[in-house]
Amino acid sequence: MTWEVKSLDELIDDGVIELGRGKVISKIDLEATPGPYPVYSSAKENDGMFGSYGHYMFDEELITWSVDGGGNLFHRPKHKFSVTNVGGTLRILDRSKFHYQYLFYVLTYLHSSIPFDWVLKAHPSVIRRLYQEIPLAPLPEQQRIVGKLDAAFAALGEAQALVERNRANARELFESYLNGVHTGHEKDWSETTLGNEVEIVTGFPFSSQRYTDNDSDTKLLRGDNIVPGALRWDGVKRWPANEVEEYERYQLDTGDVVIAMDRTWIKGGLKYAVLAKEDLPCILVQRTARLRCGPRIDKRYLGYLIGSRDFTSYVLSVQTGIGVPHISGGQIADFGFMMPPLSVQVELGRTLETLEEQTKQLEATYQQKLSELAVLKKGLLSAAFRGEL
Repeated sequence: MTWEVKSLDELIDDGVIELGRGKVISKIDLEATPGPYPVYSSAKENDGMFGSYGHYMFDEELITWSVDGGGNLFHRPKHKFSVTNVGGTLRILDRSKFHYQYLFYVLTYLHSSIPFDWVLKAHPSVIRRLYQEIPLAPLPEQQRIVGKLDAAFAALGEAQALVERNRANARELFESYLNGVHTGHEKDWSETTLGNEVEIVTGFPFSSQRYTDNDSDTKLLRGDNIVPGALRWDGVKRWPANEVEEYERYQLDTGDVVIAMDRTWIKGGLKYAVLAKEDLPCILVQRTARLRCGPRIDKRYLGYLIGSRDFTSYVLSVQTGIGVPHISGGQIADFGFMMPPLSVQVELGRTLETLEEQTKQLEATYQQKLSELAVLKKGLLSAAFRGEL
């Protein structure tokens, strides 16, 4: 079948659609006037929601859009809501032309094929020119398509929710076992502190003016390189390789545990990592701490101990500073725990390592399923707007 096709720009000029802008609403405003009404912005998470507010700007059926389209550019609020100044609204002025949900599906589909760099520049004057091929199916056909897509997406949503729950359950199983390990109080377990069992070294204040980007130089491990449970080397800074020997005390080794001392805990968890062979060679920079095992503690066990809920709770209880919460080497050393005999540590470390690997494999499987569902959604939209649904 052949449908008339128009650009968003043409539809606006024809008086079919109207673009509007939001207003400035800050986090301070949300805190000062709490309430149940959602506020939409350029948030890539939480379905575009910036937060909730005690006031609302709109109480009608609309589509919202955001200036930063790195995530989903368009959203469909279901209740009274507001939009910040980095977003806006799309209102259908001629309801004989469009069904709101149909137009939302069309724009969502077209958005998926727009280059990311273009979307980042999204602004009313740009947005109206980005979406060039909007099919004007007859209204009854739009309603039929919406019914089909709603039903298909509801089923896909249930499947996605199940996959998400399975992924969360796999991670929760590992976390539960991990935290349970460190609550043991067997008679041959001994009460001790990290300071008694590991060597704790804090990094050296290397001059940032002498950092290099030369791949042949040695990596510098800074707090920015540490994320919850892992290291990231994007944009890593380096130190001249011919000067590394004089900083032997700060050189890292396989199995060392490193902890960011500034903003040690973030929303994603505790910023710590265990050094692997592929991370080396690298040198410890100030405001990071290195924990190296003494003779009574196993490397793998130490990594899991630092990743446990007990150590995270301890860090949150002792960190200081409002703007940049931080901990000291002394506070790390003072962490107390019940330590099992070395042979038990080794066995626990092996068990946890196996369980963690199984958890990662499950998460990878579930992520693949989520990706397949996303492709299926896009395929359904494509078929719908080719008249094949």
